[in-house]
Amino acid sequence: MVKNKKKQPSISPREVDVMNTLWEEGKPLLGTEICERLPKLKNDKIQRLLEKLLQREFIEVIETFEDGTVLNRSYSTMITPEEYTEKYVHFKMSKFTWCLLK
Repeated sequence: MVKNKKKQPSISPREVDVMNTLWEEGKPLLGTEICERLPKLKNDKIQRLLEKLLQREFIEVIETFEDGTVLNRSYSTMITPEEYTEKYVHFKMSKFTWCLLK
C-alpha cells in the first residue's frame, strides 16, 4: 500500500542557500552564475539541488540555450521568501497542533 505523502514545503539548508541566491539577485540566473555565488558547493551538488527544487516547484527554468557544446539553463524562483515562510510556518504549526491533540 502506497501512502500519499503531504507535500512538505520545507527545504534543506543547502536548498535555502540556492533559493537565497536567487531571491537576493531578483532576476533569473544561469546554473553557472549560481555556482559562482556559492563557491563552497561543488557544481554537481548545485545541479542536484536545482533538480530537487525544480521537482518540488520552488524554482522554474526560464530559458534553455546552447553555448557551444554546453546546455545552459536560467532559473527563477516560483515563490517569494514571504510565501515560503508563511507556508513553512503553517506546515510546522499544523504538525505541532496535531501532536497536541493526540
